[in-house]
Amino acid sequence: MAEPVPISLGVRSNPGRHGHDGAARLINGYAEKAGEEGKIPYPLYAIDGQQAFATLTGGTGVRAGIVVEDRAKVVSGRVLYNVDGGGAVTTIGGIPSDGLVTMARNRKTPDPQVGIVCDGLYFIETNLTLQQVSDPDLPPPNSVCFANGYFVLTTSTGRYYVTAIDEGTTIDGLDFANAEANPDGLLRGVTRGTTLVLLGPLSTEFHEPVDGDFPFQRQSVIGTGCYAAGSVASLTAVHDSQSIDTVIWAATDLYGNYAGVMMLNGYTAVKISVHAVDRSVQNETDKSSILATVWSAYGYTFYSLSGSTFTWVYDTVTGFWHERVSYNLTRWRSSVALNIGGKLLFGHYNSGKLLQGLSTVYTEDGDPIIWTVQTPPVHMYPHRMRVNAVYLDMIPGVGLNSTEDYLANPNVMFDYSRDGGAHWSAQRFLPVGAQGARLTRVVARRLGLMREDGFTLRVSMSAAVIRGITGAAIDADKLAV
Repeated sequence: MAEPVPISLGVRSNPGRHGHDGAARLINGYAEKAGEEGKIPYPLYAIDGQQAFATLTGGTGVRAGIVVEDRAKVVSGRVLYNVDGGGAVTTIGGIPSDGLVTMARNRKTPDPQVGIVCDGLYFIETNLTLQQVSDPDLPPPNSVCFANGYFVLTTSTGRYYVTAIDEGTTIDGLDFANAEANPDGLLRGVTRGTTLVLLGPLSTEFHEPVDGDFPFQRQSVIGTGCYAAGSVASLTAVHDSQSIDTVIWAATDLYGNYAGVMMLNGYTAVKISVHAVDRSVQNETDKSSILATVWSAYGYTFYSLSGSTFTWVYDTVTGFWHERVSYNLTRWRSSVALNIGGKLLFGHYNSGKLLQGLSTVYTEDGDPIIWTVQTPPVHMYPHRMRVNAVYLDMIPGVGLNSTEDYLANPNVMFDYSRDGGAHWSAQRFLPVGAQGARLTRVVARRLGLMREDGFTLRVSMSAAVIRGITGAAIDADKLAV
């Protein structure tokens, strides 16, 4: 018998274009940097589960939300709701449009104002009262953000307006400026620290606060634009062991071609997407369905990008992408993330549900979370090989004290593909250990002959228990070319 040799699990999803060139996927799981103290540098774990928190009655999909003090203002369907930290829901008013919703809050005391823009309409919410702001000085806006005391409203012409300081209903017809370095108009405005970041289809301008009659002035311009307005998210990311204010978005080049998902570093846009992410974004037929959200938990900051048939999540700490897929869907059901009083909440993309994310829950609102690790190709090219056994270093002994056998004696599902994931072998069910069975060995034997292209392993687990893998090894004989 040959000596077992460790094989790569992969640390991210990045399947190749055709399968044989690579089929590595990490679905509903992420890599955690263990450092020199760990068994391997990057063990893989399943994502947290979610449980019901609140229902927005009459809502038909959570479109946007913002936290104000200890409560959230949430747009679900065409209704604006107030949700407190205990899950109590109050209906505030109607948002009679279906496009992208952007929201911002100001510093007004004692009752902060929330600015809301959707499909050219501008609303202000204060203390559970919603009013539409109809000002002849304001053309139809396409986004709102808050910068240095002002609501900033962008328009498709490239002009942006500022309200009075901490008073969102007051707009002076002379309080505007133009993002005019490139005459491409504007799609979104967001803030990064004190910087106002203005994104057009072909360019991005950075306007900094100044003293004077108008509170902002252009500082820099880059030839990187915005591909999908809903993909834009500002966040405080933990990156390269530093906490930085940044912006992430699906970007274009100077000619309007899709250029990848970018993250700001100073005044420079740095590409962070792998090609598999780029293919998903470009294959989305309706760019308006692309929506991003961000959240932080347990020392991680995540950026999630969803379309009608996909969800990719970027971990700013490791720089790795993984996929999320909800049960019986091709995408993750979460659309908007909010944190109310330390409770991490996720809005359902096609219902009025708010779900709470918890590390101690292993299902998604009662549905199984299927955690899947597909390895990079295992091969001895140009040699064929006979695979005697594959050893999986799973977290053992995770069964529960339950009358349900699949929880008391959970299994990992194991199969493999000889053709880059086009076809798969019959599944094998390998026990990972009942409660306390910490010495359980997970091994699949006699996989047979593999050609020179090798094979891809797939490890899946749906049991609602702790799930993780810290390594894999193969016992194989090298054969003649």
